[in-house]
Amino acid sequence: MTRDVNFLAAHGDPRAPLAVYSADELRDPKQVEELFDYCQILQGVISAAGWRYLLEVHGLDALLAIDRRSGWLDADESAAADALKYQCLISGYDPETDCFGSYDETAGTFASSDGRVRAIEWTRAWTPAVAKPQS
Repeated sequence: MTRDVNFLAAHGDPRAPLAVYSADELRDPKQVEELFDYCQILQGVISAAGWRYLLEVHGLDALLAIDRRSGWLDADESAAADALKYQCLISGYDPETDCFGSYDETAGTFASSDGRVRAIEWTRAWTPAVAKPQS
């Protein structure tokens, strides 16, 4: 995956050039649902910056509603929220602290780019650090 900070998400066959989503396109819930559909068949990719953007624009509840329509993560809302958090972490974004870095699944820790390391808790509900602005 690219490290271009402007890259948010893309889809397509990995052997060919990917179709990149613009920020404007990812404001549209239908486009996000399409992206989730591609992710479900392993032909979609969302960058760390892309996850931050999706949470900021849509919020957790709307992303979970989009996922219910897509069927990518999980039918159970709590499990889907954890699956979304996991997708954020493996992409290099910690949605609970709004930090970029890397996730060590074996150790269960996230090392942020500023050097902080924190243990990831999976036993409680979580809230994104960035939130969709109130309308």
